[in-house]
Amino acid sequence: MNNRRAWVAGTRLLVRCARLKDALKRIKTSVRAVVVGNHHDSATSIGPLVSRAQFDRVQHFIRCGQEEGATIVIGGPSESRKATSFGKRYLLK
Repeated sequence: MNNRRAWVAGTRLLVRCARLKDALKRIKTSVRAVVVGNHHDSATSIGPLVSRAQFDRVQHFIRCGQEEGATIVIGGPSESRKATSFGKRYLLK
């Protein structure tokens, strides 16, 4: 952490097939604990995306992953991942 802010750019996670079920369970538990919101709120784990363009870019990566065979394991169907304005920021739900 750097002044309560973290920059994360993880795009891949390599897991042995024998450990995949356990890894997915742990990832889901960790992601459910993340609080997205106002970076001034001490309960917030991660802030929103900074622009509609960035939100659209993330959506593009999600679609590309699905087209290449990826499965969304937490978060819901794509129609529920719409931008929610947070001031001039955007949140993925």
